[in-house]
Amino acid sequence: MNFPVLAEFMIDTLPSKELLRSLREGVCVSQETIDAYLAKGDPDSRFTAELLMRISGRPCDIDENAALTREEFLDSPAPDLLFELKQGVLSIYYGLLKGDLKLLQQGLEVAALSSHLFQKESGTFLPLWVREEDYRLGELLGWGYLIFYLSAHLGHEEHRPFSDTLLAKIRSLSPGGLDDLPTLIPLLLMVIDPLLTEAPSVELPKIQPRDLHVNEGRYLTLSGVGTGLGAMVKEDVTIVSFGPQIGSLGSSSGFGIYNFFSADFERNRGWVRLVSPDGEGSSKTVSRAKLGQGWMHVAMDARSLKVRFVGDFHSEPLYFVFYVNANKAHVDQKVQLLPDSLDRYDGRASRVRFEGVKNNFVIETKKQAEIELIPLAGQNFFWGADFLLAYRINYSEKCFEWLIN
Repeated sequence: MNFPVLAEFMIDTLPSKELLRSLREGVCVSQETIDAYLAKGDPDSRFTAELLMRISGRPCDIDENAALTREEFLDSPAPDLLFELKQGVLSIYYGLLKGDLKLLQQGLEVAALSSHLFQKESGTFLPLWVREEDYRLGELLGWGYLIFYLSAHLGHEEHRPFSDTLLAKIRSLSPGGLDDLPTLIPLLLMVIDPLLTEAPSVELPKIQPRDLHVNEGRYLTLSGVGTGLGAMVKEDVTIVSFGPQIGSLGSSSGFGIYNFFSADFERNRGWVRLVSPDGEGSSKTVSRAKLGQGWMHVAMDARSLKVRFVGDFHSEPLYFVFYVNANKAHVDQKVQLLPDSLDRYDGRASRVRFEGVKNNFVIETKKQAEIELIPLAGQNFFWGADFLLAYRINYSEKCFEWLIN
């Protein structure tokens, strides 16, 4: 490419879409701008610098292993969905650049896994293996769009509805569409599109979802750090995440499990460790989430969810919680709550119903239980949920069962 103009951009203040618009108009960023991205040091910034060098025809000696590595993004083997999506897209990108079939297949493995977590009809995204503090819906949808877009161009048309739906959802959330997402996403699309004109058809690997049991809209995983056990989907009503919570309900630091890859768990049951509520947390590493003292056994089938806690929890309140997307919630057919309201329910109940336009989820216990039902604001907090339903776990009775229909 030949660029007639050389421009310098202040990367910390300039909106990404201005940079993208300039590149599309034939403006080349200066070496100072590229150096500024490199100086930031994080994987995304270094890879952005590489793409800017490739666009402008400058020599590029950054190896793909330096662009994004598991050691930098995670320092534990626990799954992280954002990392997996990025790694999948970059594997396809470098596979196209180098004509490497193995890299292309590695990227397609991520597309196959992701097809279980994105709903192609609605664009609903299940945030398994996404910590609450790392939940950025637009960015996750953007990387999801890229992985399905690339997979479709590699011969897998069954993934095109996913990419079309996700792109429509991104545009509904922001008028600028992809250009309003982090710079790396639209920039990568700009660079990779020309490579797709001669992209080969690559066989989609036949893999089972790793560390994930899926059965008729019910998802269960026993791996993750600071993330939930699973999700449940009924078209317009979704339990986006559920799991144990230690400590205050106002903070996600005590939510979730602390378990590394556990692909050998017995289908829909097994043991997990709990996190500690005083973990420091970090957006780039999971090791700072502290391992708690407790264990929990979980079993789930088509209608019920059973848990049993083992360990010393006396120092902090113990809950089992459900984060739910729904239009309204009813407690024992006598109290109704709406999302993003100041009302809440704190008391005993045996039945909670969450309603959508066409469907509902009913969560029941065999006897009255101490619950808190709290409306949430959705958006980028608590995985975009509309409600938090929390069951207080009695220290003298650490077994609990729910019927969920």
